[in-house]
Amino acid sequence: MKWIVIAILLVGIILCAGCTSTSPSGPVSLTPATTSPIVAAKMITPNMIGIWSGNATGLSTVKGYAENFPMKYNITVQKGQSFAGKKGYERPDGPALSENFTGIITSGGDIYLADDIAGIQIGKMKDPNTLEFVYLEDGADSKTMIFYLTRK
Repeated sequence: MKWIVIAILLVGIILCAGCTSTSPSGPVSLTPATTSPIVAAKMITPNMIGIWSGNATGLSTVKGYAENFPMKYNITVQKGQSFAGKKGYERPDGPALSENFTGIITSGGDIYLADDIAGIQIGKMKDPNTLEFVYLEDGADSKTMIFYLTRK
């Protein structure tokens, strides 16, 4: 009997918890009250178009450590913060490959690329003609690489 009374009291306390606040009066606005000064300011987006080349160094779970293998990014299209192009690279075991990519540059200057086949690159412009990227690829042959590209 004592447990039943305790259970009823606990249920009552749980049901009453949070019921003391009042709902806001008047209409609820779905628009923000203020605009962030960062968003309101006109962002100057850097021109990404051009041929960027450099070397990559990194590690593959299947192929091991690799360094100084050439990378080339040809950015041919840019509209605002979005851009696209084709990258070419030679694998350490020999074959030359290429694939399409798309990218975006944030208002803070961070750059994100997504490859056609697999992989994501996260980077930053070091100056108007130098990019630093980290490449990440998951899966059975996961890879991590870092590379620096300069625009010709």
